[in-house]
Amino acid sequence: MTAANFSACLAITLGHEGGYSSERADPGNWTGGKVGRGLLRGTKFGISAAAYPTLNITALTPADAARIYAADYWRPVQGDALPAGVDLATFDYAVNSGLSRAVKALQSSAGAKADGDFGPLTLEAVEKSTATKAATIAIVGAICDRRLAFLRSLKTWGTFGAGWAKRVGDVRARGQAMAGAGADVISLSVARDLRTAATRDKQSAASGAGGGVSGAGAAGKAAAAVSAADAAQATTIDWSAVAALGIVAAILITIAIVVRWRAGVHRDVAAGASAALADLQARGAL
Repeated sequence: MTAANFSACLAITLGHEGGYSSERADPGNWTGGKVGRGLLRGTKFGISAAAYPTLNITALTPADAARIYAADYWRPVQGDALPAGVDLATFDYAVNSGLSRAVKALQSSAGAKADGDFGPLTLEAVEKSTATKAATIAIVGAICDRRLAFLRSLKTWGTFGAGWAKRVGDVRARGQAMAGAGADVISLSVARDLRTAATRDKQSAASGAGGGVSGAGAAGKAAAAVSAADAAQATTIDWSAVAALGIVAAILITIAIVVRWRAGVHRDVAAGASAALADLQARGAL
């Protein structure tokens, strides 16, 4: 728990936020907070027009960004009082998705009341839940899991999801390293994500095959129903049964798509964590 970690955490966050962006599809780039509302002033160093509508975003310097981050994010999440690693996971989440949401993720992970208000009770809960190195590493992972779940719920996930997932993986790996995790622990997290992705790939393939079989069955039964009707010169066909089979096939195919999408999420997280691990090892930080 040290104020000296602010610089290290900020460097990681700025590495993800990058320089200037004016992507029209990003609500954060608009002064009104929604696409097409207000002025398109963009985002620089993660400082967005939506959060700071009166700032001259393009003129911001790294020093300006550091002052804003310290005053508006680091101090409100009490970064100086948080264990190393937990501070990064909470701070970077706050920058990316808002203070209240990040604090709630920290509170839920630490077993405190998730009200978004960081007070003495929250700090006490954090201290108790991070009494050991292993517990601290686990809290970092729990915060990142909650962050990923939130991001996946957003409508803009389809546009920005892969980048977000890699960022969460990177922050998780670097945060756990700050908390004292070795390369072996971080590698296990990466392997777990990859195993989950592989399992879901298999589930997706099975569901897709099931959907294909059901679809073929539905088509076959429909043809049989029509043939039987023609042969008997019947005036009705049991279209309700045919429709039900078609619905089953559609559901199975949808499940396959969703499972494959979730597999991609885990692969992206693993990619971000793997890149962070390689960087940390190259710099001798592990």
